Amino acid sequence: MTHREVEDTVDVHGRDVLRLLLQGQFTLRGLRVATAPVIGADGIERTHVRERGRRLETIFGEVEVERLCHGQRRVDSLAVVDSELSLPTELYSLDLRRRVASEAATVSFDERRGVDQVGNGCRHSQASCRTTGNAGGAGHATIL
Repeated sequence: MTHREVEDTVDVHGRDVLRLLLQGQFTLRGLRVATAPVIGADGIERTHVRERGRRLETIFGEVEVERLCHGQRRVDSLAVVDSELSLPTELYSLDLRRRVASEAATVSFDERRGVDQVGNGCRHSQASCRTTGNAGGAGHATIL
């Protein structure tokens, strides 16, 4: 193997190791039992607990966030770990979206796609990226 091939191999496998570390961290945090009653903003205590998972696309690849959800009949369930980790409700992590937005501000989509494929192993279609505006008037790219 040439040094270039070794670098490429370490880059690919290194990212997978980082994804596995992130997965392990989410798994450990997600299955912790709440030590206090879980009460929503609506004032209703959630007494039913069940394990649920959700996908999260990160800068290292996709992970599954398993977590305990606290619910009650006829009210939305709450996952304490979602709040602790500041998990977005969308599929894409905040850091992944931030990186895409930063790159989108400086390069064309075709160039950005090349950066994704080389830089972090993620691949996005042009249809999955859109530029949106916020209340302050500054536009940013969002992965949908």
